[in-house]
Amino acid sequence: MVTKQEYYSKIAALVNISQSDVSYIYPEYTTELEQSDPELLKNLLWNLGLDVNQPYVFQQVTQHRNMLGKIVTCHRWFGSSRLDEEWLNSGYASKEAKDKAKGSRLLDELYRSRGLTEDVLAAAEEKDKWNPWKEEDEVNED
Repeated sequence: MVTKQEYYSKIAALVNISQSDVSYIYPEYTTELEQSDPELLKNLLWNLGLDVNQPYVFQQVTQHRNMLGKIVTCHRWFGSSRLDEEWLNSGYASKEAKDKAKGSRLLDELYRSRGLTEDVLAAAEEKDKWNPWKEEDEVNED
């Protein structure tokens, strides 16, 4: 029996959740919540659109724009957007998340041509890490 293999989209549907956003929806939030009740924190992040079942990172104090459009300086979480039906139909899902959920090869190619797919972003990150110059190779022109 031949089964149709489902296409996995590589569109980069990423989300940043600011500590200020978490504090806004849960005023009792403190940094100790991460250790005292990690499940509550995961639930809060999930409700704000972060897929906590995928890898995500906690970024130390950075200046960024929160979901309310304000420029803030605080911690944030960075990862993949949720792609479940509830989130996609909530009115809060990004265009990228909706397009990724469609699983369209044509949409993937359009996003790839703009450099907005996971593979292109990963290649750009690797390129940024590569440095052909070493300190001892630099020539001092005094």
